[in-house]
Amino acid sequence: MQRVINRIQSLENVRRATEEAREVGFKSVNFDLIYGLPKQTLPGIERTIQQTIELRPDRIAFYSYAHVPWTSRGQRLFDENDLPSAEKKLQLYLKGKELLTAAGYVDIGMDHFALPQDDLYAAWLNGKLHRSFMGYTTQNTSFLLGLGVSAISDIGIAFAQNRKSLHEYYEAIEKNEFPVFKGYFLNREDISFRKYILDIVCKGFAKINPVDLPVLREHFSPELGKLKKDGLIEWNEAEVIVTTAGRHFIRNIASAFDLHLLRNRQESKPLFSKAI
Repeated sequence: MQRVINRIQSLENVRRATEEAREVGFKSVNFDLIYGLPKQTLPGIERTIQQTIELRPDRIAFYSYAHVPWTSRGQRLFDENDLPSAEKKLQLYLKGKELLTAAGYVDIGMDHFALPQDDLYAAWLNGKLHRSFMGYTTQNTSFLLGLGVSAISDIGIAFAQNRKSLHEYYEAIEKNEFPVFKGYFLNREDISFRKYILDIVCKGFAKINPVDLPVLREHFSPELGKLKKDGLIEWNEAEVIVTTAGRHFIRNIASAFDLHLLRNRQESKPLFSKAI
């Protein structure tokens, strides 16, 4: 499987990196694991999770594989028939979650697990969890500076992304210019609905501001109605609450508050990977 995706990484290297990180004083060690990869099987994911548990990282990000060959050329190197079906992909996730929770890890939200002694767990327990472009964090700031190729910055009222190629990035730096190639200024509606998305993924519920009800009724009610029918949320015009079953589908629930995503779905060309 590692050969197919061209990301060879031996267990010995992972073990050494983990041990060295702790020796030099890192308080929390995080592992990124991916499910839904081409040729991935239930026995394979079980072996990966068991090896991870033996190394006992403090945090684990258990991500769904994002299949976007229209933007990632390397994903065109294997047959899409090797990808697991949606049903099989969900089985891979549930098996991973079963093993992690049995080993003492806590599901703190979308994709992430943490040991009870980790600061990330404490933030989730106390309602202080935040999520940035890099995933869940204990730090809630309105200013995030992205350094390096393709990095994204967030200044609260606007986003900006750096150039994606090494050549273009360093060319701008050498000219003493910002290497930003695109950005977006948020309006009041963007800021308001961003908060709903953050509350859903970090707290499991969102309080609705009455000023947003007209837009909510016009654009979001059908999506929210489907989620409620499937037993994934409880909602009225005052709040949205993620159910126990809905915790497996937080990404889908959050996307129901993304007005830009709803508009993009009207285009013929897909922009994002499937959540499942």
